[in-house]
Amino acid sequence: NAQDLFGSDLSLFESTLAVGSDFEDSDGQGINSLANNDDALNSGAVWVFIDENSTWSQQAFIKSSNSHAGQRFGVAVDVFNDNLLVGAFADNSDSTGINGDSANSNASTSGAAYMFERTQRSWQQSHYIKASNTDSNDQFGTCVAMTENQFVIGASGEYSAATVIDGDQSDNTQSRRGAAYYFQNIEGTWLQSNYVKSSTAIGRMLFGGINSCAISADHIAIGASGYNDSEGAVFVFSHVNQ
Repeated sequence: NAQDLFGSDLSLFESTLAVGSDFEDSDGQGINSLANNDDALNSGAVWVFIDENSTWSQQAFIKSSNSHAGQRFGVAVDVFNDNLLVGAFADNSDSTGINGDSANSNASTSGAAYMFERTQRSWQQSHYIKASNTDSNDQFGTCVAMTENQFVIGASGEYSAATVIDGDQSDNTQSRRGAAYYFQNIEGTWLQSNYVKSSTAIGRMLFGGINSCAISADHIAIGASGYNDSEGAVFVFSHVNQ
C-alpha cells in the first residue's frame, strides 16, 4: 500500500530474503495474519521470500505478537540460517530481558526486538527481546545484526553516560547518547552478555541508530551518526564476550 515503505530494511542469507516495511498498517499479529486493512497505522511488518529452483516466492508475512499502531516493527531486519531478528523501536512495554511481559504499555517507545525461527517451511516467534535497562524513548531495536550464536541490537535513544563495556546502565544523564546490547546463545539459551557504549561520552550521538549495527564472529561495529555535530563515526569492538 501507499506509504508502507516496503524495503525500509532487508537482509539476504543464501536463498532467504527478509524485507522490512515499518510503516505497514494492518492490525494482524503473528505469522501470516490477514494484511488487507489499515487499522494499525505504522505497526510494521516483515515479508520473507525464498528462492527455489531460481524462482522467488513469498514464504511468510510476519507481524509481532503484540503488534500495535506506531510500533515500527520491521525498521531493522537480519536473517541468518533459520533465524530472523526484527527490530521495533517504538514498542511500549516496560519489561526487561528475554520473553517478558509484552502486553503492557508502560514505557512508550522503549523498543523491542523479536526473534523468529523456521522449522522446515514454517516460521514462529521464539523470543521477545528487551534491553536490560528498559526506559521510555530508548528506542531499542533501531538496528539489529546477527550471526551464528550471537547478535547485537542498537538503542539510539538510550541516555546513559557510561563508556565502553558494561558501565552504569541506570545513569540517564546524556540525551540520546545511544547504546548497543550484545547477546549470545549459551547452551541453547539466549542471554544478554554485554552492554556496549561508545568510548566518547557525548550526548545525542545516536550510537546504534537505524542501519548502524554490524557483527562478525569476532567483532561488532556500531555507527553513531550524531557524533561531533553529526559528522558521524563508527566504533568497532573486538571480542566483546570476553
